Amino acid sequence: MIRRLMRSLVAIASLLLIEETGLGALPFDVATDWSVEAVDRIGEWYTYVLLYPAPGDKSVLADQLHAWDGDQLLTLRRKDGSTPPSVTSPSAIVWTTIWEDAASAAYFAEQLASLHHLAAKGEGATGTNPQVSFVDEEDVWLERRDRQVCFVKNLPQAVAEPLAHAALYTEAERRFEVARLKNAPSRLVH
Repeated sequence: MIRRLMRSLVAIASLLLIEETGLGALPFDVATDWSVEAVDRIGEWYTYVLLYPAPGDKSVLADQLHAWDGDQLLTLRRKDGSTPPSVTSPSAIVWTTIWEDAASAAYFAEQLASLHHLAAKGEGATGTNPQVSFVDEEDVWLERRDRQVCFVKNLPQAVAEPLAHAALYTEAERRFEVARLKNAPSRLVH
């Protein structure tokens, strides 16, 4: 009985250490055409399992994933029932992760890019976004900000970019967002 209680306490403590990240709601301009199908958490173990096929030393991957601090996975679907850019899936994903430090987040982003064989999309593309996956030819937006990484898949750039921006808001940005109202000066909202 004491062992069972100890295991329960350890499980509860590990849940309390998970940091919140991701979207609280879809940005208004995205929510007009898209709805959330599901919200979930992948977790440290399944993140490792998903990245396992990526090339590289698996012990380094395991060590790096101990820096996982939380994640949020959203699946989206168009409200009108039409399919997104891909023909392989009617759904799109927005997966936001948070890590103990920026180096671990950068490592994770590199592993995701390697796993999906990402390449810049479009003629004369010079930046890292938007991208396309050579695995399934779906559109990808992969962005890292400090300790967070946002992986948006199977959405056009016009939708992926604002979703990634909203998902990667820092706590300071959430607290002191500048609201720009039509025909009104900027004001600080707390």
